[in-house]
Amino acid sequence: MRTLSCTKFLCLACVLALSTAAKAQKNPPAQSNTDVLVVKYPYAPADKVYLPQGLYYGALLDLVLRKSGQPYRLEKVDIATIPEARESRYLDSDKLDIAMLHTNPRRESELRPIRYPVFRGLSGWRLLFIRDTDIDTFSTIKSFGQLKSVRAGQGRGWPDTSILKHAGLNVITAPARENLYKMLYHGRVDYFPRSAFEIWHETELPDAQLLHIEETLLLHYPTAFYFFVSPKNERLATTLEKGFEIAIKDGSFTRLFYQYHDAYFSAARLSKRTVFELPNPNLSSKTPLDRPELWFNLTELQ
Repeated sequence: MRTLSCTKFLCLACVLALSTAAKAQKNPPAQSNTDVLVVKYPYAPADKVYLPQGLYYGALLDLVLRKSGQPYRLEKVDIATIPEARESRYLDSDKLDIAMLHTNPRRESELRPIRYPVFRGLSGWRLLFIRDTDIDTFSTIKSFGQLKSVRAGQGRGWPDTSILKHAGLNVITAPARENLYKMLYHGRVDYFPRSAFEIWHETELPDAQLLHIEETLLLHYPTAFYFFVSPKNERLATTLEKGFEIAIKDGSFTRLFYQYHDAYFSAARLSKRTVFELPNPNLSSKTPLDRPELWFNLTELQ
C-alpha cells in the first residue's frame, strides 16, 4: 500500500512548485542597464522525475541572487536529462553558467563549489523500493546486520554505490536506473534505495509502477548537491555565497525548502522509521558539517 496516490502526489508537488516559482518571479529585482549578471541554468521540463527538482532549482537560484542585491537575469536552458559529468563540462563553455551537481572531492577541485547543500542534505535520506511480496520481510528488519543479509541495487559509478559498499552492505550494480527497477521486480536484488524526494515521482515511471515503497526503514548518510560554477566565474560564486548567507540568516532558504519538500515528509513519515546511519568516505574535508542550520534533521519534524 502506498501512503499517497503517486499520480496525485506528483500533481500536488508540481502545482505547489509552479505556484512558488510564479510568486518568486512576479516581482523581479530592479535591474539597471549595466552590471546585470546573466545566469544561464539547466532545465529539463520533459522529465517528470526531475521536473520538481528543476523548479526548486530555479526558485532557489532566484532567491539567492535576489538576496545578494546584485542585479541579475536568469535564463533557462532547456536540456535533456544528461549525466552529471557532461553537465559539468558545459560550465567550461558558453552553454551554462551554473549547474546543480552531487559533490565529491574531485569535482570540487575541478569546478568552483558553492558549499551550501541545495537540498539541505535530503538526498542522503534514502527510502527503499521493494517488491510487494517482501513487505513482511522488510518490516522485521531491525538491525544493520539483518540489512546486510539482503541485496541492494545501485547504479554503476553512482556516488551512493561506494557509500553503501563502504558500510558493508551487499550491493549489486547495473548501468541505469531502469535496469534496477527490472532487476528488483525479477528478484535479482531485494531493494533499491532512492532519495526521499525523488522516489515518489519515480513510481510514475513504467518500470517502477509494480514496486512498493517500504514503510519502516530509512538509510541516512551525509551528502550534498551544491551549485557549481566555472573556476573562471568567481563573480557569480561570491554573489551566490553572499545571497545564501543572507537567506540562511533570515530563514527564507529553509522556508523555500519546506514549500517544495513538506509533502514528501508527510508521505514518508520519516520520524516513524528505523534509521540506519552510514558514513560517507567521499566527502571533502571542507564540507560544512559543522553548520547544522544548513542540513535537514528529523528533529525539525517534531
